[in-house]
Amino acid sequence: MELRDARVVVTGGAGAIGSHVVDLLVAEGAHVVAFDCFSMGVALDNLTDALATGRVEVARGDLRDAAAVEGACRGADLVFHLAAARIDQCRARPELALGVNITGTFNVLQAALTAGVRKVVYASAGAAYGEPRYVPVDEEHPLEPRGLYAASKAAGEHLGVGFYAEHGLPFMALRFFNIYGPRHDHRGNRSQIIPSWLACLEEGVPPRIFGDGSQTMDFVYITDAARAMLLAARSERSFGAYNVCRGVETSAAHLAEVMICLMGLELKPIFEQGNGAGVRRRCGSPARAEAELGFRAAVELEEGLRATIAWRRKLCHVV
Repeated sequence: MELRDARVVVTGGAGAIGSHVVDLLVAEGAHVVAFDCFSMGVALDNLTDALATGRVEVARGDLRDAAAVEGACRGADLVFHLAAARIDQCRARPELALGVNITGTFNVLQAALTAGVRKVVYASAGAAYGEPRYVPVDEEHPLEPRGLYAASKAAGEHLGVGFYAEHGLPFMALRFFNIYGPRHDHRGNRSQIIPSWLACLEEGVPPRIFGDGSQTMDFVYITDAARAMLLAARSERSFGAYNVCRGVETSAAHLAEVMICLMGLELKPIFEQGNGAGVRRRCGSPARAEAELGFRAAVELEEGLRATIAWRRKLCHVV
């Protein structure tokens, strides 16, 4: 799909991943509508450079407001759907998983169908797989979510399948694994381990690890995640689900060690008894995304952490 001069809607467009998608779209010459409700630390500052180009329009609205979503999508060629209630929000307020992540996704798909868009690219989550039966997890692994957030992301995929099957609406789901990088906000959010730990380390407080630290994650730098979305949009494929991952397992204990070292501190993480509720291993197979979309994560973990730390220091004016 040609992006130059296309009208593109990005839900969650002022958020961490969404604003990076907006930046890439502007660089491609697209006209962008950034739809966002600006809650939970989301800042218009994330769009400063993009807004300066004159190619970005901000639409304030809530996914649960079908009329607002339809208005934002009117005349659109393409929709990137990233807006969602986070893991911690869904845990604290379960109704958000239904209202924002499920009903909101239905509203986006219905608005996209009404507008006649050429494709919807949906930000799903590796969490939808649940506790893996095998590692690395490929796209054939069943979706067995263990929490409301993960279940709502899986439900969003099923809605997309339904719209594709019944109405022919092109739909591609990208299952993001552990995304990190600049513009992620940590305030009140303990579901994102890297910004949460960086906030502690900046105060000289050691990170807390629940369990023995052997639980693993598959970290993907935020610009790689944004690039994957554009590759999905450009693809000639009209339907499918793809992992966005590096295929590399990193334990919580090793992550803490690397982050402490990069911050130049002499600390040891604090290990606390866990409740056993979390997924023990998370590692995806990047093979299908590479073969069919041409996506391969380019940023290694240490490189991405250095860039994230530098961004936070600049943001907080820390030398």
